[in-house]
Amino acid sequence: MTRLFATLAACLCLAAPAMASAQTLRPVYLSRFAMFLDLGSVERDGDLARLRYLMVLEAAPAQEDSFWGGWVGMALDCRARTADQTGFTSIRTGGREGPPTADTQPGWPIAPGSVEAALAAAACDGLRPLDRPDASDVEEAVRLGRQWLADTP
Repeated sequence: MTRLFATLAACLCLAAPAMASAQTLRPVYLSRFAMFLDLGSVERDGDLARLRYLMVLEAAPAQEDSFWGGWVGMALDCRARTADQTGFTSIRTGGREGPPTADTQPGWPIAPGSVEAALAAAACDGLRPLDRPDASDVEEAVRLGRQWLADTP
C-alpha cells in the first residue's frame, strides 16, 4: 500500500508542472511580426526588468520544417529606458524549440514607437500597449498573431 501511495505521489508531482504551465502571452506590438510578452517571465530587480517575448512570423507556405517564430530574451532598464537583447530561441511548427543562442551585443536606448518601447510600457509601467486579447499558450499566440498580421495592411 505504501508503494502505491509513493507511486501516486510521484505521478502527481510529475503532472503538476504540466497542469501549472499555463502562460499569459500579452500582445504588445504588431509590425512585420506579432510580438507577445510572456507575463510570467517578467522579473523585476529595482529598475531592471528581465523578460522574454514571443515573436510570431507570418504564415509561410506549408513546409515540413517551417517556423512559428521564436523567444527573444530582453533586459530593460525601466528608468534609463534602455534595452539589451540577451538571446533567441527559435520555435518550429508544432512548438519544438531550437537551441538558445546568446546575444552579446551592447544595449541601446529605447526608441519611441519601437517594440522595446511597447515591452517597457507593459513590463515596466504595467500598461497594455495593444487592445487585443491575451493568448494562453504559444499555439494560440501563433494563431492570433498570424490572423492579425494577415488582417493588417
